[in-house]
Amino acid sequence: MERRELSILSRLFSKNTINEILESGESISLNRAIDYFNIPINMSNGEVFSFCYKMLDKNYRNEYFYKNILLNKTVFGVNSPNTSTALAEFNIYKSKADFILLTNQKAEVFEIKTELDNLERVAMQIEDYYKIFSYVSIVTSESNYYKTYQLFKGSTVGIKVLNNRNNITIKKEPIFNDYELDPEAMFKSLRKNEFENILQKYYGELPEVTQFQYYKESLKWFEKIDIRYLQEQTVKILKKRNKITETNDLFKIPMELKYLIYFSALTSGDLKKLSFFLKEKNGFEEEV
Repeated sequence: MERRELSILSRLFSKNTINEILESGESISLNRAIDYFNIPINMSNGEVFSFCYKMLDKNYRNEYFYKNILLNKTVFGVNSPNTSTALAEFNIYKSKADFILLTNQKAEVFEIKTELDNLERVAMQIEDYYKIFSYVSIVTSESNYYKTYQLFKGSTVGIKVLNNRNNITIKKEPIFNDYELDPEAMFKSLRKNEFENILQKYYGELPEVTQFQYYKESLKWFEKIDIRYLQEQTVKILKKRNKITETNDLFKIPMELKYLIYFSALTSGDLKKLSFFLKEKNGFEEEV
């Protein structure tokens, strides 16, 4: 697949496309894809997205493709949006976690390494993730599996493979690891009201210092709390970050767009508007 084709597909499956649709009732990225790939006008807009998604599947399984499959298989598959929460692009120390699944049973980080990625930084990324979470897995392609296994075969890191049928197979289960938990990493991953919630719950009060000293003093208090209690409370708070309320409407969204919609914080009205757009035919029929 040529670079221009890849660029068109990458831009199509982005939040900008969803924003364009909601703001103006059309999308430059969608129209560009229709023109470039000569998509018939008798297709609905939803069918156009499905057509382009199949092109990704066949030629360019990029990070969006992996994340979307993960979300569909976990939050909308094994689990439910009512009992689980997913986070994406979540900063942990010096790294950014691709996908985090938070359920009542487990909190797990998924680091995605597509067939297009190398494994140069993965060891450092994994080390950072263990500062907050006790379960970490790598999701990779069949072509990258052996190299990944050689790197982590004796570790607590799990390895999962997205196969050619778009199923995620577990090659190596993640093993619980809480030896590398870091209170500072947890503290810095939380918003002000979130770390205050933990401090207030544990101490029954908050630091009474100047605004200039407040952050540093709060961190000192935070670091004195038992690390496993901190992890438990941090995970509980993070589960509230991306709580979805319009679950019924979200289930109606095509699987190809689930990831984009899930992380766009749309209202019920937005979802209805989007659903109507997806049912519309692309382009305009000729007048008789």
